[in-house]
Amino acid sequence: MSCLQKLRAGPLALLFWLIAFRGLLVWLPAPAWPGTMDAFPLLAHYENGWDDSFPSSWPALKARWRHIDVLSPLWYSVDGEGRVSDVRFRPEVMEFCRVRGIPVMPLVTAPPAASEPRSFLSSTEATRRALAALGALVRRHGYGGLVVAFGKVSPQEREEFARFVVDLRERLRVSGRRLWVYLPDAHSIQEWPPELFDRLATAAERLVIPAYDRHNLHTGPGPVAPAPWVRELVREIAAHVPTRQLVLGLGAFGYEWPAQAGAGKAEYVSTNEARARADQQGVSPERDPESGEMHYRYRRDGLPREVWYQDEVSLRLLIGLAREEGLGGVAYWRLGFGGDALWEEPE
Repeated sequence: MSCLQKLRAGPLALLFWLIAFRGLLVWLPAPAWPGTMDAFPLLAHYENGWDDSFPSSWPALKARWRHIDVLSPLWYSVDGEGRVSDVRFRPEVMEFCRVRGIPVMPLVTAPPAASEPRSFLSSTEATRRALAALGALVRRHGYGGLVVAFGKVSPQEREEFARFVVDLRERLRVSGRRLWVYLPDAHSIQEWPPELFDRLATAAERLVIPAYDRHNLHTGPGPVAPAPWVRELVREIAAHVPTRQLVLGLGAFGYEWPAQAGAGKAEYVSTNEARARADQQGVSPERDPESGEMHYRYRRDGLPREVWYQDEVSLRLLIGLAREEGLGGVAYWRLGFGGDALWEEPE
């Protein structure tokens, strides 16, 4: 080969390898997770969004990623036949996290059909289908693990739920992936037998306490996650599970209720939406000294309405509570709802 041919071949070969290497990077999975977990990790939930009231978490992720230890996007739900769809997956989110070294552990939900038990849990075939699908998704996308959040678990589902968690953990353990599990809603958790806590604690690396909804769509107005109530809930669960294995679930949201019984329906609102309604009505929210939350009243169609919601101050209060109680981290719902500035230094 002449000197001229070598000169031409050299840059062309270099260009070829650069293109090939760049293509390989695109397909590399996001980091699974370091060998050791941060002592107090922040897991932030992500949603793709669908309207102004429930916007995409994408802008918030790009603005706040440095404060996030784990991203948990709401991408998967198990249906009654054990099928899991991958349509909500967003490759740009995975690439963003991969480049910045943020592990991704998607949230897996399984909404019950009305008041009926989740049928896939009672079917061996459907359960196997769900486990296989979730395992395949973890391998395909290189997830660091999964976060299971089934909400309220009825008494007839408890055994099947625990078995599902144990089986899922075994599938993830083979590839070194992690599993976090949300405990059921705070109002039913007192009914759980101690042995069920033991089984979940053995299977999952972290158990998330849904420390909210003290007042909700089915109650009258009041604080969503008052600090005294949250502390009592944490200590009750810590009697069954090591505190370092527990994670405090937080939410940048609230509710709006009719201030009079029968004068309308209650509504779920994000922190941003609660603030926007206050601005539109020209009212100034006040902080409740006992719970630490914001609240206000206004009139809609001539009828009084009452709003309670979490903000950066009340969320910081709960994070401090979690540290005081020796918990193993916090799970934040969700990026883009309006409480994201909680990581900034207060003025």
